[in-house]
Amino acid sequence: MIDFDPVTGHSTLLALPDESTPAVKSIRRMLPDGHTLWIGTESGLFAYDLPTKKVRQFRHDPSVSASLPDDYITALARHPKTGELLVGTKQGKLTSLNLAKGVFSPIAQLATDQPVSSLLFTRTGDLWVGITGGGLYHYDPATSRFFSYLSNEHNKRSLISNSISALAEDRAGVIWVLTDDAGVCWFNPTVEKFHSLYDEVGYQPVKTEGLDAAGLSVDKTNSLWLATRDGVAHINPQTKSYSLYRHDQNNPNSLVSNLTYSILSDRRGKVWIGTNAGLDWLHPTTGQVEHVPSMASPEKPGKRPVINADKRITGERVFGIIDAGDGRLFIGTDEKLTIYDPKTGRFTHQFNNERIANLPGKNYNTLYFDSHQNLWVGGLGPVYKISPDLRLLAEYTHSDDPKSVPDEGVTAFAEDRFGRMWLGTDNGLACLNQKTGKCQVFTTRHGLPDDDIAGIFIIGDTLWVSTSRGLASVDVHRLRFTSFNEADGTSPSEFESGCIIRDSSGRIYFGGMTSLVYTMPKQIRLNQFVPPVYLTSFRANGQEMVRDPSAMLPGLELRPSQNMFTFEMAALSFDNPADNRYAYKLENFDERWNQEGNRSFASYTNVPPGDYVLHIIAANNDGVWNRAGYRLPITILAPFWKTWWFRVIALVTLLTLTGFVARWREQQRAREQREKSELRERIAASEMKALRSQMNPHFLYNSLNAIRLFILQNDSDNADKYLVKFARLMRLILDNSRQEWVSLTSELEQLTLYLELEQLRFDYQFDFSVTADPSLSVEKVAIPPMIIQPYIENAILHGIAHKKDKGCIRLTIEPQSDHLDCTVDDDGVGREKAQSFKKQLSTHQSVGLRVTEDRLQLIGQRSGQAAGVTIIDKYDDQQQATGTKVVIQLPFIRQ
Repeated sequence: MIDFDPVTGHSTLLALPDESTPAVKSIRRMLPDGHTLWIGTESGLFAYDLPTKKVRQFRHDPSVSASLPDDYITALARHPKTGELLVGTKQGKLTSLNLAKGVFSPIAQLATDQPVSSLLFTRTGDLWVGITGGGLYHYDPATSRFFSYLSNEHNKRSLISNSISALAEDRAGVIWVLTDDAGVCWFNPTVEKFHSLYDEVGYQPVKTEGLDAAGLSVDKTNSLWLATRDGVAHINPQTKSYSLYRHDQNNPNSLVSNLTYSILSDRRGKVWIGTNAGLDWLHPTTGQVEHVPSMASPEKPGKRPVINADKRITGERVFGIIDAGDGRLFIGTDEKLTIYDPKTGRFTHQFNNERIANLPGKNYNTLYFDSHQNLWVGGLGPVYKISPDLRLLAEYTHSDDPKSVPDEGVTAFAEDRFGRMWLGTDNGLACLNQKTGKCQVFTTRHGLPDDDIAGIFIIGDTLWVSTSRGLASVDVHRLRFTSFNEADGTSPSEFESGCIIRDSSGRIYFGGMTSLVYTMPKQIRLNQFVPPVYLTSFRANGQEMVRDPSAMLPGLELRPSQNMFTFEMAALSFDNPADNRYAYKLENFDERWNQEGNRSFASYTNVPPGDYVLHIIAANNDGVWNRAGYRLPITILAPFWKTWWFRVIALVTLLTLTGFVARWREQQRAREQREKSELRERIAASEMKALRSQMNPHFLYNSLNAIRLFILQNDSDNADKYLVKFARLMRLILDNSRQEWVSLTSELEQLTLYLELEQLRFDYQFDFSVTADPSLSVEKVAIPPMIIQPYIENAILHGIAHKKDKGCIRLTIEPQSDHLDCTVDDDGVGREKAQSFKKQLSTHQSVGLRVTEDRLQLIGQRSGQAAGVTIIDKYDDQQQATGTKVVIQLPFIRQ
């Protein structure tokens, strides 16, 4: 033995007594115990005192009963309560050392001479002993006995091997068993659910068909009677013994057939057995069997007996036998119903009872009495409810209505305290409301192990259900379902129809095709261990992020391209790890929990950038959840185009570009506006020029007509004056016609020459005056050329020319706040008379005024100031026309 100091790296050889003996050097076990190191060798037990380095030796002494029973030590353990040292030896001996007295006292004898390989005290104080080649033993201190657990190739839940090398207990209370030749197995002794009665009594039928428990019955001693496919079995759970009853062709007092369907131990002790060849009854004390004759079917009149009908049953296949509560037996066969009355010893059936004959149906497979003694019948067809006086009360059939009976194959009945009838069918569990005749159907979606219901049995508000894939308990008040499977100790095969029964101690038995299991509902202990939750794998784009699953990750930071990831999770509960359940949620992404059942992996795709927490929770096989679970912070980085700094830069750039574009657009609009304005001005100028060109010919035409008139009248003087003035006027008109605006001085000079020419032409028929407000600087004020002349001409031709006496025309120019008022005032005949004279004397259509009005409109548009003309008719007190006043409003333009 070497003493190694990991701090200094030095080692020291520890000397034991009798080192010369090779067996002493063969150390098999060591157990640290405070300052003492217990050393088990092939030559005894040594206690090494670490501080003093003294050694105490214990060996076998045949003359001392309190010595070691064997020197070859194979296992050591310290009792957690008494502090005694337990020692296991190669010869299968187990002894306890009292440290104070230094004496050994044997513990209960192990039924083996194989080496004790391992000793384990669990946290509950239970002692488990592993034997090399001898299986596993559990010590019961109440009886001071060991119970063995051995490997059984026919039982999947037994030990995988009898050669045990080590035992260990984890924090969940699960015991791990290491074997020499078959690996590791485990079990949880803290959980109490279901047990196999076959295993406990070592049941071995003649044929495998004898394992198929088709019918069950319990007698007064709580012994169990089984109807199997290979005879009848009688099992005593207390004594762990059983007896078999089979057909023997050489024994007329044996079963008529080994294929049995049903069985009942009545209150008188008789055991009634339903077979495929009729009805038998067995006397338990003698083992003698008597056969009850069968009546032939009424469809076979040739075989119908005519006498002793009350000593026979109808039908050959007896599917069900139940006690009516008053001692009578109701027997369901393939020919309806037979009733046996033990008081009279008579059988009543369809051949001797008209009411039974009138009952519907043929195969009465399943029978059940409710709280009102109504008989419920199920089989391959409708469900019948029959009154105590054998009248049909109701019939329930399967149809397309989802609230009808879910299937024609009804295998079991049970009535709850609310008066509801529960039906087990091949297509779900139905709850029948007898008042409405409607069913509520429950299936695997509600928590049942399977939809094929084999049997049901109710105790209080708990309905026990057997199916083709396990068992379930249903709280009929709250409608809560709890399932149990093979890992909980239930049958690995299908359960048989209607094969559930309870004994007087409260134990419930469930018969299956290859098993018979039981449970004590009040003693059921579920797995209460809260399983630790771990993240065992996390892959993003194939890259594994979890290096050590046992270490908690502080968090993960993923690249933008790693927003698709998968992960695996584990719940460290090994009682039945296949039934551990998982749920997860990515906080800030998922609104609800993702329930994964027993699937331990999941994935996410296209997760947007952000901060998240992957929260994983898990439950053990019995639904105890670890709500805290495992939390992993995850940050998925945003691509650069989604980062805040990029957005700021992009925003600044966008604002800059927007400002640049807006400014460019504004400049473009301004340029376009200037171009449009210039175009409009050019167009307006062209229009004005065209209008001026229209006026000039108009005035020239009138002036030349006047000169022509003087020539025709041979008035050379006036013609000469007129011609001189005309030539001067023409020069001004030609000069001004090239300009859009002229000075007020030039325009007034032109108008004065025009008035003088017209005064001369009309032989001084009128006087005129041209005046401008003294405040005006006529040289600096500009007006459009030839804008006033048409109104003066109109006053002469239409106002003064028709006047009998001499007239007067006054032209005044007055400044206003934002425009010029040019007033042409005449004392002619007025517009009304002028219009009448015009219609009578002339057909000439003057365009001068229309052209001038168009010019005024264009002038207003171009200058943006008011421009227009107002004509005022003047009247005297007698409302006689006294002339016309024309006020021309022009823009006030200074040059």
